[in-house]
Amino acid sequence: MDEIMEVAGKHNLFVIEDNAQAIGAEYRGKNGRVRKTGTIGHIGISLLKISDVLVMAVQYLPVMMYWLPELK
Repeated sequence: MDEIMEVAGKHNLFVIEDNAQAIGAEYRGKNGRVRKTGTIGHIGISLLKISDVLVMAVQYLPVMMYWLPELK
């Protein structure tokens, strides 16, 4: 997440973080700070059906690849 947030900041983008598969989990950043998943990006959401998660990934991955060529 640290790297994603860094790239988003560099390109003036917002990060929508879906933590459906990690509700209640914690993430330790590079600086050692521990945060709950879903609170790291600019917007946190929780999709509860796996089919919704897959549909979102298929719809938005091409957009991400276009705007963030370093992901290729």
